[in-house]
Amino acid sequence: MIKISLLLFSLLLSACGNNPVIKPSVILDAENYTAYGLSAFSKANWNTARNSFSKALSLYEGIDDQQGALYSHINLAEVALSTADYPATQLHLVQAAEIAKTAELQHYQPRITLLLAQSAIQQQDYPIAEKL
Repeated sequence: MIKISLLLFSLLLSACGNNPVIKPSVILDAENYTAYGLSAFSKANWNTARNSFSKALSLYEGIDDQQGALYSHINLAEVALSTADYPATQLHLVQAAEIAKTAELQHYQPRITLLLAQSAIQQQDYPIAEKL
C-alpha cells in the first residue's frame, strides 16, 4: 500500500513538473520591445530605441509591472541623455526614482543617481553633480 501511494505521489509530482510557465503575450511583447530598443541603442539609432522603449513602458504600465516600467524609464533616460535631451532625461529619472522607492526596487537607485550626475556633468553643472 505504501509503495502504491509513493508511486502515485511520484507520478503526480512529475506531471506537475512538466508544465512550462507561459508568460502572457503582453509581457512577451514588452520584453521584445525592450530587446529591440536595446539593440537600436547599441547602434546609436536613438529614434528607434526611444520608440521601442516607449512602447515597452506603455505595456508595462498597462499591467502595473513596476519593475518593467522602472527599467523602461531608465532606458528612456539613457536615450535622452545620449541625445542631450536633458528635460526628458530629468523627467524619466524622476519617474524612475519614484518607482524605486519601493523596497524591492531600491537597488536601482544608484543607477538613477549616476544618470542624474552624468546629466549634470554634460550640462556643465558641476556643483549639482558633486552633490549627487
